[in-house]
Parts: sequence; C-alpha cells; structure tokens
Amino acid sequence: MEPASKRSTVSTAKTGGAALSRDVLWEILLRVPAKPLWRFRAACPSWHSLFSDSSFISAHPALRPGLILTLAGKNDVIHMTDLSGNVVRRISISLEAVSVSHPGPLYLLLDRSRVSLLDLDNGAVSTLPVDDLQGRVGSSFEGSYALGWVASTGQRKVLRVVSRYHKRIEQHCHVVTIGERCWRPVASAPLCVKFHIIRRHVAAHNSVIQGVVYFLPHRTYPSFDVIHVENNLRIGTNCVMAFDLETEEWRPTMLPGPPAISMTDKDCELKLANLNGNLAMLCHSHDFHDHHRVEIDVWFATDLEKGVWVKEHIIRLKFPISEPWTFIPDIQLLRTYAESKGHNFALNASFDEIDAAEFDGLVIPGGRAPEYLAMDQKVLDLVRKFSDSKKPIASVCHGQLILAAAGVVRDRTCTAYPAVKPVLVAAGAKWEEADTMTKCVVDGNLVTAAAYDGHPEFISLFVKALGGTATGSNKKILFLCGDYMEDYEVMVPFQSLQALGCHVDAVCPDKSAGDKCPTAIHDFEGDQTYSEKPGHDFALNASFDSVDASSYDALVVPGGRAPEYLALDDRVLSLAKGFMDKGKPVASICHGQQILSAAGVLQGRKCTAYPAVKLNVVLAGATWLEPDPIHRCFTDGNLVTGAAWPAHPEFVSQLMALLGIKVSFA
Repeated sequence: MEPASKRSTVSTAKTGGAALSRDVLWEILLRVPAKPLWRFRAACPSWHSLFSDSSFISAHPALRPGLILTLAGKNDVIHMTDLSGNVVRRISISLEAVSVSHPGPLYLLLDRSRVSLLDLDNGAVSTLPVDDLQGRVGSSFEGSYALGWVASTGQRKVLRVVSRYHKRIEQHCHVVTIGERCWRPVASAPLCVKFHIIRRHVAAHNSVIQGVVYFLPHRTYPSFDVIHVENNLRIGTNCVMAFDLETEEWRPTMLPGPPAISMTDKDCELKLANLNGNLAMLCHSHDFHDHHRVEIDVWFATDLEKGVWVKEHIIRLKFPISEPWTFIPDIQLLRTYAESKGHNFALNASFDEIDAAEFDGLVIPGGRAPEYLAMDQKVLDLVRKFSDSKKPIASVCHGQLILAAAGVVRDRTCTAYPAVKPVLVAAGAKWEEADTMTKCVVDGNLVTAAAYDGHPEFISLFVKALGGTATGSNKKILFLCGDYMEDYEVMVPFQSLQALGCHVDAVCPDKSAGDKCPTAIHDFEGDQTYSEKPGHDFALNASFDSVDASSYDALVVPGGRAPEYLALDDRVLSLAKGFMDKGKPVASICHGQQILSAAGVLQGRKCTAYPAVKLNVVLAGATWLEPDPIHRCFTDGNLVTGAAWPAHPEFVSQLMALLGIKVSFA
C-alpha cells in the first residue's frame, strides 16, 4: 500500500451516511480496470486529482504498460499515438461554439481570437471569455495558453501569455478560472515565453504538472533585456520557466534544460509535455530526405533543480505531422487499448436453441462484451457445461472474465489481457504473465490468449485440442499490402495461414519490416455501397525491396482501398505478373482484382470481385462470375477470387486446396 502521505489529496467518499477512509478508497480504486477509471475521473474533483497523481498511476497495474502521446496533425485531426509510433485513436476537431460544463479532460484550441476547450470524453467544445486583448490575438498579438488543475482548490485555470513585437517584445500574462467570466492580470515571465500558433492549435511549448506550468523561452527573443544568471548557471535559451497556478506567480528560479539539446538549433523543434506525471522535453528532428519519417526524442527531467535529464524514448512515426504538433497534458490514463466501431458480425444461431451436447468446443472472443456476458447466468451455465464435459474451451483477451465468473479457472493456468489479471487471480487461477500480446497458454482443455495478436497460435492450439492435424502446410506465402487495405481481408487470411503452420510474409512498396499499414473497415450497413471506418494498424514483417518472389509458393492480394494506388506501381504489377506467369497460386479478394486487371493477367480467365470492380475485370478480358451471394468464391486454374470478406471461409479453403494443405480430425 502506498504511504498515506501520497494520498493526502483524496477526499473521503460517503454512502448511506458511512464514510470510506482514504486508504480504503485508494485500495478499491487500484482494483478498478483502466477504462472505467477514465470515466470515474468525472465523479468529483478529488477523484480526478487522485487519478492524475503519479503515485496512484505507478501503483495501478493497468496504467503502467505505456504512454499515449497526442499530436495535432493535418486536416483538423488529433492523433493519439503510443511510444512505438502507432496511432491508437483519432479525433476530428470541431470548433462550433457550444455551452458545455464537464469535469473530464480538456484540451485548448485556438481559432484566431477565440480560445476553446475540447472535451476529449465527448468531443464537445466550449469557449473561454473574450476581452479586448483576446480580441486582438491573431492580428498584432500572438497568444500562448496553458490549462491546469489546482489540487488544493479543485479549480481548473488557464494561463494566457499574449505577445506583441513592436520594436521590442511585449508580453502580457493573465489567468482565468474555468467557469469565471474575466481574465485577471499577473506578472510577466522572466524571459520571453515561446509562442507559435498555426491553424487553430495552440502549440505545446508549455506543460502543466501538479498545478505548475512549465514554459520554454522563445529561441529568437530569449530575453527582454539581459541573459539571467542564477545558481552560478548561465541561463539563456536553454532553460525552463515555471508558473504556479495556485499562487498565480512565476517561480523565481529557472531550470536548466538538457545539456545535449541546443534550443537555438533550427533543425529541431522542441516541446514540453506531461508524461506519466513527469516533465518531459520532446525534440522533433526532421528527415529532409523523407518527410513521412518523423523522429521524436523524449527526455525526462529526473532532477529539475540540478538540470538532470535522461533520454528514455525515441518515437518513430510513420506519418507526417503539421506544425504546430503538440501533446495533450494529463492524458496518461488513456494508456490502454483504443476503441472504435468495427465490422457488424452476423449471428447464425439463436442462443436459446443451443444444445451444448451437439458441439465439440467453445470459443469466447474478447472485447467489451464479456463485461456484461459475465453477469448473465445463462452464459455461465453454458460455459460450465463445456467445462464439466472436458470439451475444449478457447478464450481470448477479456473473454476470461466469463471463465472467472463461471468458476472454471480455479487452479488452472491461464493468461489474458493484462487488465483481467486481478479478476482471474481472485477467481483462483494461476496467472501466467503475458510478456507479449501474442501469449497463449494451454492447461488441459482450456486454451487462453492475451489478445488478437496471438490468433495464429490460439487457433492452432484450439484445432489441436479438437483433435485436428494440419498437413502440407510447409508453404511460404506472400501478402501484397498497402495503406488502407481492408482490415478483415488482410488480417483473417494472414493469421489463418499462420495458424495452419505456413510461413507468411507481408510487404508493402516503400515500406520495410516493422513498418505498419493503416487499414480500413468496410461494411454493409444498408447503404447503396459499403461504409468505411478506421481499422487496426497492420504490421509488416518483410521488406518489399528485398523480396525474392521465386522463394514463395503463393501470393495473396487483399482488397480495400490500397489496390487503387498499388495498381499504378509497376513494381507491384511485375510482382503479380510473375506469380501468374509461373502458374503459382494467386488469391485475390474484393478490390484486389484491380491490381490483377492492371497487370494484364486476367485475359481469358474466369473470376469475380467486388461488384464495383466488374468493369476493371471485364475490360481486362476476363469472364465475369457473379458473386451471388456475396460469400461466393471461385477457382480458375491457379487463381482464386472472392468478392468481399464474408467469403473468407471459401477463400481460405480454396487457397488451401491449391496449396495442398489439409486439416484432418481424429
């Protein structure tokens, strides 16, 4: 348990006249998963203060794995990115003024003379007071803003530093408390505060930690009059200034920055950020040869007074960011998976008509559904029937919540998504840590996995538990990928073939092993064409330029939007033509046939595709096969074609047949 002194800001909670002590409340909330904690921040100011406290974050097991950085990018979109450079969430910015009062996490936005607060919980926007000085921002004045939380009072305050250059730099500082109508003046900063505003977003040249705003000085105008000397350190542009939101005063001592960084270096852009409750400086270096490759060094202040900084991370992004890029402070409680709407899944049976005796195994997917299914007695009874009969049960991610509620994991070794650990341990399971998200564990008839990354092994182990054996799977298969290919159409066949024991490589032109391709989710939701939503990021495991096509036994071409531009790449067309000319199996689905059409390899062939691609197929000289129903697939010689992801069962099985892969059950 954390010392009581670290919990001094936590108020007691009352229910029915009884009060919970600080220690009890602390211990209860430590056992709450990360995602509900994000919602609990809105309960009261003291709870928000607790959840933002670094000691609580360090103590909570689900909040430690990683950090989410939030960058303002192009086209009014905010990217939430992990330390590997993967985008886990995107928010479109709207600046329509609405009246909102919400205690959730807020982000400052600027649209010329208007300052707004974006609520990350619901995307709503509210505006701050407008005075005469605020009205002149964006014309002859520029503004820098910082939003912070004062733990002692529970108030949120915004510090405004308005700058004007007229023969010399003038800066005026004001503070407003959220909910009040007037800005009040405070003293000016000891050095010229860095400011830079482009296209609505307030550049994060400041960071707020525990009610203190830290600023960088302006590199062009480091001082109003002189270079300051403090604590025998010559402090010029390489320093950090601090403003206390509680006292509304600048701290008299400035802090030295990392000695390895020159704040006057024009080849890098510097920002401050609150990462895990610690002050961090982020150095964005430019790659002039490839603007799509962005590298950010992350320095943490381990001793501010002595100027001790440690570089702990190098973040490599796979997308360009516009100026000014920024980071949202107080965002560490988003350090978990992101959530967005996926495909609509069609059920093919009714729950109440299920007879467990007629089935050989049970699969429990993860996601959020297990949270409420674990409360359904009918679900728990069904799980117990499979467990009592010793039939194979395969559960992934949060699905193990249902196993725990059914009481079937006692003394069983299992894994799950890390946030599920406390529930499994409390249910008597022998927890096996998921060192990676591909982790799978087998204990008797029970197969458990940490996340969808482990699907290949998860499926393989479940098939084995059912008595299945795969033969002829010593094949090497190449996937031709691109940005915004369809999520299902790459992930499902890729992981299915891996589960069978095949060696599967995924490549994309101008990308290397370890790079990622964003995907799109295309679904059929009653409109005249498919809908589109962001999908998972798909990790490539091979480099396009080093691929030896002759070493592969088959080629798979996913659909989605990627084929539209891949069909314009001569290297891609040459690769596809090489497989077809040699008579090697080629499996293409949905819009993937756009590539085959452009490669000139469909002349005289019979094939199908997504109906909108029919024109491409027919003009390429192929005989069109109507995909009715949409799950139909066709094989013509070495070519397998399908219309869309509902055809995956036929798509994969027909490719298996061409490759000579079989699965038999004892």
